[in-house]
Order: sequence, then C-alpha cells, then structure tokens
Amino acid sequence: MQRKLVQRLMARDGLGEEAALQRVQAQMPLADKKRLAGAVLDNNGSKEQLEEQVHQLAIRLQQEAAAPRHWLLTPPTVVLGVALMLGSMLLGRQGGHRPAAMT
Repeated sequence: MQRKLVQRLMARDGLGEEAALQRVQAQMPLADKKRLAGAVLDNNGSKEQLEEQVHQLAIRLQQEAAAPRHWLLTPPTVVLGVALMLGSMLLGRQGGHRPAAMT
C-alpha cells in the first residue's frame, strides 16, 4: 500500500522517490486515519465501485442528518449543566462573592 501511495505522490507532485517516501512516512499511519475517520472510501477499485461507495455514503449522511439529535443532552453536558446550576444556587444562598464584570 505504501508503494502505491509513493507512486501516486510522485506522479501527482513530480517528486522523486526519496522525497515522496519521506512525505508518506511523515504522515499518520493509514490504520490510524481509518480508525479516526467518519467514513472511508477505497479508491483502489474501479470508478464504478468508487461511485457506489460515494452513493452509499451520501445515503448514510442524509439519514444521519434527518435523525433527531440529542447531542445537547450527552452525559458530560448534563453533568456540567447541573454543576453550574448547583454552584449558582450555592453562591446565591450564601451571598457568595461573584466576580466583577470586566470592562
């Protein structure tokens, strides 16, 4: 796989083999990129295979966009909201010091 990347880079950017290899080796490993990616398209097959992957990805993204979002109520956000509310209530009850507004 690395050889194919080097060849593509040499053809695209007109680099020598050593420079192209150094550039590929300086990048994050492909396995890590795949693990972190929201979608992976494999362009090693035919143009038709790639077009089908793009089509399937478009369908998936449309379905995800239409799905209800509950990201505002994820546990860390809820915990932070409760902590801020309790802190505010405690400061109000105790007559605690509130920072002055910056001017």
